[in-house]
Amino acid sequence: MDKERELSLMAPIKTTMMLLVVLYHSCVMWAGGGWFDYPVVSCGPLGVFALWLNTFHVPMFVFASGYVHSYLRRETLHYGSASTVLVRKARRLLLPCALVSLLWAAPIYGVFVGTENLAIKFLLMESPSQLWFLPMLFWCFAITEFIWKFFRGLILQPDVRVFSAVALLAIGSPIVSKLTGGAFQLSSACSYLILFYSGWVFRMGGTARFWTAGPLRFIIADLLLFAVWIMTDTAGGVAVSLAHRVVGISLRLLGCAMVLSMAGRLRIPSIEIASTLERVSFGVYLFHQQLVWIALSFLNIPDVPPIVAALTAFIFSLSASAVLTELLGRFGPTKLIIGKG
Repeated sequence: MDKERELSLMAPIKTTMMLLVVLYHSCVMWAGGGWFDYPVVSCGPLGVFALWLNTFHVPMFVFASGYVHSYLRRETLHYGSASTVLVRKARRLLLPCALVSLLWAAPIYGVFVGTENLAIKFLLMESPSQLWFLPMLFWCFAITEFIWKFFRGLILQPDVRVFSAVALLAIGSPIVSKLTGGAFQLSSACSYLILFYSGWVFRMGGTARFWTAGPLRFIIADLLLFAVWIMTDTAGGVAVSLAHRVVGISLRLLGCAMVLSMAGRLRIPSIEIASTLERVSFGVYLFHQQLVWIALSFLNIPDVPPIVAALTAFIFSLSASAVLTELLGRFGPTKLIIGKG
C-alpha cells in the first residue's frame, strides 16, 4: 500500500461514511432514547447495530478529512494562507449549515418535535439535528490551521505532546460542553479533534506495518471493545464514567483502523460504486434526516417489521435527498445551499 493508493481511498471512504450516517439514522429509533419517536415494534439487534455504526461512521469521515488536509497543507500548493482556507471551508460547511437550517431542518424539526428552544438549537447550533457535524468539522480545520500558522514545528511530524493535548480535549469535552452550553459545537470539535489529528499523522508517518495487519484482527478487536463500551454505558460512578469515555474514544480510533483496513483490501469494484455517489453525498447528508422522519412516521406501525421499515426509510431518504441535491445543483443561487456556489 503506497501513499498514492492510500490517498485514493479517502474520497470513497468519506462518501461511504456519509451513506452509513443515513443508514444509522434509519435504524437508531430502535436503539432506545426516543429519537424522533418510540418504535411500535421493538428490535434490539437493529438498535445495537445502529449504536455500532455510530462508533465509526462520523469518526472515520473526520479521520479522512484530517488525512486529506495533511496532504494538501504539507505536500501541495493547493492551500494558501490560513484565512483563505477558512473562508473556503466556511463557504463549504457553514453557509450550507445556515441555509439548510433556515430553509429545511428547523421548520421540519418544529413540525415533528416542537418549537421549544428552536432558535437556540439552530441559531446557536446547540442541537441542529444532523447539521451539528458541519460547524464541528469547521472547528477541526480552524484549530489545525491555527497550530500550523503559529506552532508549525509541533505538527510537521508526529508529536506526542500534540496527541496528548487533543486526547485530553476529547476526554474533557463534556466540561467544555458545560462551559459553552454546546453552542456552535465547539465541545464536539474538542471530542473529534483527536480523530482529525490522527488522520493528519497517518498521512505523515510510515504505515506499512498497519497495512500488513489485515482487517480481521481489527474487526475482532473493534467488536470486543464495543461490547466493553456497551457494558460500561449504564454503570455508575465517576471512575466508571471516565473509563467509559476513554473506551469510547479508543473505540472510535479502532473503528477508523477497521474501516481503513477493510477499504484497503477491497479491490475497487465496491469502492468505485461508492465513488459514483460522491457528487451527491454531501447533499444527501444535508437533507436525509428529515426525510427519514417522514418515512418512519408512516412505517412505524405494527404491520411493518422493523428491518423493513429501516431499509425502506434508508432507501427513500437516500433517493429523495440525492434527487433534491441534483436539482439544487443545476442553478447558480441554489448551489450555495449544497456548498457548491
